[in-house]
Amino acid sequence: MKRAFFLIIILAILFPSAPSAAVENQVKAAFIRGGNLWTLIGDQEKQVTNSGKVFAKPQWSTDGNLLVYQVEAPSEIYKGETQSEIWTYNIKTEEKKKIFYDGSSPKWAPHKNVIAYINKGILDISNLQRFYNIATGINDFTWLPDGTGFLLSSPGTLRPDGWSSASLFTKKVDDNYENVVLGEWNLFLHCQEKLGRLIRTN
Repeated sequence: MKRAFFLIIILAILFPSAPSAAVENQVKAAFIRGGNLWTLIGDQEKQVTNSGKVFAKPQWSTDGNLLVYQVEAPSEIYKGETQSEIWTYNIKTEEKKKIFYDGSSPKWAPHKNVIAYINKGILDISNLQRFYNIATGINDFTWLPDGTGFLLSSPGTLRPDGWSSASLFTKKVDDNYENVVLGEWNLFLHCQEKLGRLIRTN
């Protein structure tokens, strides 16, 4: 009994930080400092960009090997204006790649390394090689949990009798993005009207 007790004490003295070291080695984070993208892998910080123009929260891909981030840059189309470029960074190869010249709200698919984003009211998907138009008239979106499509929102419009209600839609997609028909979607909810009915009936 005494021998086992002393063995435990010796192990504790020799390896006091083993649990904390294991946790430290698992740390992986991305953040913006001074307008640049940085990563923290284990205990090593690394500056990824040096433009000072990175903004919005960087997002990890599901497999943890890629980051998507946005960069403010001079517009390629409108003189004197800016655009929001969408970029990815591969932490293994250290490759930085511009995905689209002007988009917003990039989100990784929950099941593979593809990105959806909004381009002036159009929902696009990029497989990191090219992009595909998925839906039009979009105000916001989120991936469905299994990655098979989207929950989409369209904004209300100003009519002579006031603002129309916003609407929610669902749209299914498979891996053949080039076959997606822009006009195909399912109405999920007329937000104001249907929510009012749900409240009254419950």
